[in-house]
Amino acid sequence: MSRAGTAFVGPTKQLASSAPPRLITFRFDILTNFVLEFGDQYMRIIYQGAYITETPVSISGVTNTNPGVVTTLLPHGYSDGDVVYVANVSGMTQINNRFFTVTNATTYSFQLFDSFGSPVSTLTFGAYASSGTVARIYTVVSPYAAVDLPYLKFTQSADVMSLCCVNQQTGTEYLPYDLERFSDTDWEFVGSPSRRASRRQRH
Repeated sequence: MSRAGTAFVGPTKQLASSAPPRLITFRFDILTNFVLEFGDQYMRIIYQGAYITETPVSISGVTNTNPGVVTTLLPHGYSDGDVVYVANVSGMTQINNRFFTVTNATTYSFQLFDSFGSPVSTLTFGAYASSGTVARIYTVVSPYAAVDLPYLKFTQSADVMSLCCVNQQTGTEYLPYDLERFSDTDWEFVGSPSRRASRRQRH
């Protein structure tokens, strides 16, 4: 027997050494399929072999230091701990197509760290020449703790996935939620009928 190979999509936000995240398929139709990464009170979305990201921000410079420091043309809005994806940098090509954890963020800059909390040295990388973008991985706040994810149950209809969760070991029980997709970068956990109606009216 044979099957297709695998490819590295990116590092999970929650390290598997503590508690592995749970992957759930979200299928709108035969051509529109997502993979949802559920971790400790967060959810991220994978589509066509890559994480969904927010609108990219243009890079204006990267230092040859330890750790490397990225500067952006406009305020980036990132916070310490955010995971970002860098692409299309000229000169310092070693940071292209890589994920970094934002550390020591200011309005226009941040330091490059890896997913294990170690600084990324750019001392031996090529000098930054021009261009490049950085984009934060789109992340949704989820109600579910990591320890309860194995007990998460779900069913789906079109762009709405209904979820319920009761941890059979601890007795922890969550209210039912609807996970709704309004666009690739607009997902929301909705818990009550009134909130569902209000949300749909706004869209």
